[in-house]
Amino acid sequence: MDKPIEQVNTRPAPITTQLNETLALSIQKQLNRGERGKAVDIRPASSALLTINSADRYKPYNNRFNTPDLSGVLLTSPYDFTIPLPGNIMSGFFTRIALTSLQLPFTVPTICGKTNGIYIWWQPGGSGAVTRYLAQVSLNTFGGYNSVANILTALQPRIRTLTGSTTFTCAPNGTNGALYNSNNTDKFYFTRWDNPAVPGAATFFDLLNIQDTQILSVTQFSYPVPILTQYLDIVCDQLTIAQNLKDASTGGSGKTLLKRIYLFGDNTTTLFTAATTFFSGPVVIQKSYAVPKYISWNSDQNIGALRIQVLDDRGIVLTCGPNNGPFSPSATNEAGHMWLDENMSDWSMEIMLSEI
Repeated sequence: MDKPIEQVNTRPAPITTQLNETLALSIQKQLNRGERGKAVDIRPASSALLTINSADRYKPYNNRFNTPDLSGVLLTSPYDFTIPLPGNIMSGFFTRIALTSLQLPFTVPTICGKTNGIYIWWQPGGSGAVTRYLAQVSLNTFGGYNSVANILTALQPRIRTLTGSTTFTCAPNGTNGALYNSNNTDKFYFTRWDNPAVPGAATFFDLLNIQDTQILSVTQFSYPVPILTQYLDIVCDQLTIAQNLKDASTGGSGKTLLKRIYLFGDNTTTLFTAATTFFSGPVVIQKSYAVPKYISWNSDQNIGALRIQVLDDRGIVLTCGPNNGPFSPSATNEAGHMWLDENMSDWSMEIMLSEI
């Protein structure tokens, strides 16, 4: 059997102009090293950081502390804001961007202006006319509804007041359930109230996980899941505009994302556990990504004005909803402060820009 003929790269270096002589020598050097079985010198891609803070929507920063009526400052939400810079934020020949870390304090109360209502249809004595009432619990402090039991305890007197019933109860039942009972011959059922200011957002009907199809009955049962959203989507069209392969979702939102942030850890075994863990008080969501989502970028394009939004799992901008009450008797200053979007905590993220 003939011995294989060893192939040796004898190609000369490319003919170049004086400007590119260094590049040609570098290519020839790598080819020669490859022929001798040696490693080829490489270098990591150069990169830069773009750090974004929602507080930077105010220029200067202390504008947010001025009285809007006196200073003319428009207070805005940290979940939907624009960075007001007169020129470009970034200039350079980068071709990839990626969100590499994020820190977001989740401060939207579970029971707020967009979630605090539910319709109850009531039939006294189990016969005759059926009347619909809108039951809205009082808005309280963030930790005021830190369990399913507390939510049900707040709902019960509201329904009693509206219907005139002195026997209606709603209370935890079993491990994760809730039982609603007229405790007499009165019949009722629940339907979803859709807040007109935030159509499609989760409301009390969703948080209590009421069965969609109901009939008049003296009792109703549900497995409450008081979770505002399963995840958050970070959206900025100005940063994803050059992404050729667009993102997709079974929900059909059509949004291209910087990143999706799941709120629950790998060890969360039930939604009930997740709810009591994550939404009984403010929680700081901190994420770092060793392998982020790389987004293509045109190397001759600068980064200018940015509008950044945080969306919930229904594709709606994260919000507390309208400040519509009713408010608890002890809420002296809460009506003007606690549930306004502009008073939610600021958050920040780090974006890496690289040349490959």
